[in-house]
Amino acid sequence: IIAAVLRELAIISLRTGEVEQSPALLREGLSLSSQHNDQRGVVEGLEALAELLVNQGHPQLAARLLGCVADLRASVGPRQTPREQGAAARQMEAICAALGQPQFERAWEEGRHLPADQAIDLALQAADHL
Repeated sequence: IIAAVLRELAIISLRTGEVEQSPALLREGLSLSSQHNDQRGVVEGLEALAELLVNQGHPQLAARLLGCVADLRASVGPRQTPREQGAAARQMEAICAALGQPQFERAWEEGRHLPADQAIDLALQAADHL
């Protein structure tokens, strides 16, 4: 529950323009989810961190993380609301627009082949540098 609260606080901070708090909150939430083997929390944490990365000008890394998330989400079950699905689609469109279709597809495929633990490490390192 703590990881989910941290993630939600980070998303609120990001969407209200108080971005400086988001990386630390997302990092802590993702770390807790990983430590407790909460796969759904890991998926949601990676998705939230991808949103932050796009916001901060790192769309290629965001695409890699979301490629990994696509495979992870299949294993934990979709359980996204229609609103969440719409937000995810808009996020993908923004990343694709920023990178261009070929570069987006390459980064996405790299992410699809990235083991979850490596994606988590990559995300945590990224959060440290935002």
